[in-house]
Amino acid sequence: MAEPVAGDDATAAILRARLADKRVKVVGERTETRTVWANPDGTLTEDQAAGPVRFRADDGDWTPVDIGLAKLADGRVGPKAHPLGLTLAGATPERRDIAATRRLRAAEAVPAATPLVSLTTEKGQRVELGWRGALPAPRIDGTKATYRDALPHADLVVNTARTGFEQSVVLNSPKAVAEAGTLRMTLTAKGLTAPPRSFLPHQ
Repeated sequence: MAEPVAGDDATAAILRARLADKRVKVVGERTETRTVWANPDGTLTEDQAAGPVRFRADDGDWTPVDIGLAKLADGRVGPKAHPLGLTLAGATPERRDIAATRRLRAAEAVPAATPLVSLTTEKGQRVELGWRGALPAPRIDGTKATYRDALPHADLVVNTARTGFEQSVVLNSPKAVAEAGTLRMTLTAKGLTAPPRSFLPHQ
């Protein structure tokens, strides 16, 4: 049976809860992570989530977060409903970055960066993680996208989360370390500043 829907204020919600003899939501107290309930005995109960469970859609209505992945109309992949408009790359062709090849004085042409993951806030701030080289169509399993053989003997894996994503490279053979070479990824930020960090190797 559906929960009765309360008004925006706690007083109206408590009245509805007493009349229905069951708890109802206090709509006006909702946030991305908080849900407030009015109880029949006149008290209030607050449920606080560790991450966003809903977000404001373009029309202003609350939309439940759903990070399950699906193929998008333009060939990319993305969660069904994500507060940061997260998208992942679909299959992409091999392209060459001539400028980077010259700058690095590389003996072989440097692959161009492909947008692997993109995030956009409601304020228009944007973060894009780029992958150098071609990508196959990802294999989707719930919240995980696997790009098989994105590198020699290695898969690229991206897991979606309510607040962002995690990426990793799975080595399928001892040959992967020798044949993969140097892994370069680009980070592009619009309206944001990414501070420099030094990463220490695991002991």
